[in-house]
Amino acid sequence: YNRLKYLIVDLAPALSRSQRERAAPHKDRLRVLTGDACALPLPDASVDVVISNEMIADLPTLPVRRDDLATGQGAGEALVRRYDLPVADAHGVFHVNAGAIQFLEQIARVLKPGGTAYLSEFGSATTY
Repeated sequence: YNRLKYLIVDLAPALSRSQRERAAPHKDRLRVLTGDACALPLPDASVDVVISNEMIADLPTLPVRRDDLATGQGAGEALVRRYDLPVADAHGVFHVNAGAIQFLEQIARVLKPGGTAYLSEFGSATTY
């Protein structure tokens, strides 16, 4: 514990304030930032461990039209093509969690080499 430093990033200013207050006894080891998980306010390769607990489903989504996948119309369609997402069984119009993809890109950017990320979310990887 004496060697650890913690950083909490939260989008909501009220939650950031609450976390600062609740963790006040540990303020010498804790930093709380108000910021967006899709654009983490952190330098490249600056974090050893990232923990994300059940917030990914709250990130922004983009609609995707299956008919537009071949032509790449729209940002959602571009993400499906860029990451070769499996959508063969998707409905005619579905949503891609673009925020989750941006968050993963941010994690890859801020993690130090050999760093670890732990992400949990309730849901299904096989349904839209």
